[in-house]
Amino acid sequence: MQVLFIKFFSTGSSYKQKFLKWRYKEENMELKINWKNEVKEYAEAIIVALVIYFAIKYILVFALGANPPFAVVVSGSMHHSDNFDTWWSYKYGEYAKYGITKEEFSNFSFKNGFSRGDIVIIKKEENIKIGDIIVFKTPYLKVPVVHRVISINTGIEDYYLTKGDNNAFPDTYYMGRYGVPEEKVIGKVVLVIPKIGYPSIWLKELLGMA
Repeated sequence: MQVLFIKFFSTGSSYKQKFLKWRYKEENMELKINWKNEVKEYAEAIIVALVIYFAIKYILVFALGANPPFAVVVSGSMHHSDNFDTWWSYKYGEYAKYGITKEEFSNFSFKNGFSRGDIVIIKKEENIKIGDIIVFKTPYLKVPVVHRVISINTGIEDYYLTKGDNNAFPDTYYMGRYGVPEEKVIGKVVLVIPKIGYPSIWLKELLGMA
């Protein structure tokens, strides 16, 4: 049997060529099947991830009343590089002009700010106070801004003067007004989840959306 097998492959017969072609087709077919299976698995994983994402999003929209109910911090404008006492020692002048003392600031929510890449959970809030961190839309930025309220101008409509904790000056997104119009406020920050927003930032930067 071994002699016949060697003889079969040592000849230039058409049987040898047919066998090799058959093996080539079989291997190609296996590669195609494996490739299709991998694509199918990736597609299924993406679909499951999207379903989970939108399910969580709309559950939070219903529960918190804000849409969107979360946002990724895309800049360092709320970052504190030092502990609170050290940070306040060179920042107090920016808040003194608005009557905000160290003691008052130390009682604000998220007094130590947060960092780029953090995700903030947003709740719709009717009674926004000085010191609250709000998320609001602007006329020309693609993503909402997450900054702290340092002054409130009340009237027929409330306007919120905001500032990033790490910024030297208040925001000027709405020139000619007294701050952010109430209608542009999505809600206030009630929870911060550190760092897990970085994949979203990287993806948007890759696609030129950041």
